Amino acid sequence: MDLPTSVQIRIAERRVNDVNALGVPDLAQFEAEIDYFRRNIGDVQSDADLISDRRLLSFALAAFDLPDDRNTPALIRNVLSGSPNDPSALVNQLENRRYREFADLFQFPGSGRVAVRSEEVVETVIQRFRDVKTAESRLEALTDPDETRGFISARRHREIDYFLQNIGNVQSAEDLVGDYRLYQFVITAFDLQGQENAQGLISRLISEDFDDDGALFNRLQNTQFREFATFFQMPGAGERNIQDKRQLMAVVERYTQVSQEIEQGEVNPGVRLALYFERNAEDVQSYFGLLADRPLREFVFQAFRLPPAMNQLPADRLAARLEELVDLEELRSPEGREALLRRFSVSYDADNTALGSGAGAILTLFRPIGVSGASAASLFAAATQR
Repeated sequence: MDLPTSVQIRIAERRVNDVNALGVPDLAQFEAEIDYFRRNIGDVQSDADLISDRRLLSFALAAFDLPDDRNTPALIRNVLSGSPNDPSALVNQLENRRYREFADLFQFPGSGRVAVRSEEVVETVIQRFRDVKTAESRLEALTDPDETRGFISARRHREIDYFLQNIGNVQSAEDLVGDYRLYQFVITAFDLQGQENAQGLISRLISEDFDDDGALFNRLQNTQFREFATFFQMPGAGERNIQDKRQLMAVVERYTQVSQEIEQGEVNPGVRLALYFERNAEDVQSYFGLLADRPLREFVFQAFRLPPAMNQLPADRLAARLEELVDLEELRSPEGREALLRRFSVSYDADNTALGSGAGAILTLFRPIGVSGASAASLFAAATQR
């Protein structure tokens, strides 16, 4: 006899949590270096002081995820000696943008003199160091087949490796959407599986100026679209994020979690929908935002056994109906989400004693555009409705 959906959800949650715990380092091993940096960085008066203290320099480089070898001191001396306002300065010629971030903080004379004496700035650098070390350890674990055996399939491993090896080559929106494997990876990670064939729209989304009121970004209600655009905007934040190990770790973590949900859904689509709800519900800001997220909307419809015909109502009337049923504050509360999960599980099991039409309908929510007959433009437009 199949386990109740509520039990399957709990088993799947533990599985996801086990993956999330892989490679989390014991940061206590770095406490001596952290303490040394905290006690001594304030004594630095010049770039020469920073470069001559190898422990301080190594710590600062690690915090910015920059290479550290025997040639590094000479390179850093040249990076810090040039004016950041001079286009011909070395710091502005290097492809790795983290050198510019490093120089902006440790410029002497200038920002560095203030930064090394600011407790807030020093603690920010220390936290960045911890984050980089965590990212390194997590990425090493998530790309090790022995560590993840039983959690991540061989095919998923290949895609993670491909992403990490190639994302650094992306320099434009066209580069990202033009590499099919990279594009599929990031679409999966950001819960945009319905946009697999919408490369043109996605390219436009992340390449437009967000300050333009007419930009697609400013017409979106869907959280996943906005998160994706914010992360990958090019030119802009996307250029920095794809060079930042901490950000890449976050994308890989999202990919592995969504992949887990997809695989759980192959056994019980209701479990996938429930895990999706748990991961995304607390980010919903409005009832129109809830409507724009198809899986979340279906979760609520199933939990309250609303008839599919209600989807034909005007958006404002449907939003008003959802407001009667769901308090957004409950979505931000663990207790509120748990209550909705219990309600969903009972309703789902009552309607789906076997993998039949109901389960198939849920699967279509996560399928690529075109499978259910809708065009990329029409589904993208649904996410822009207010």
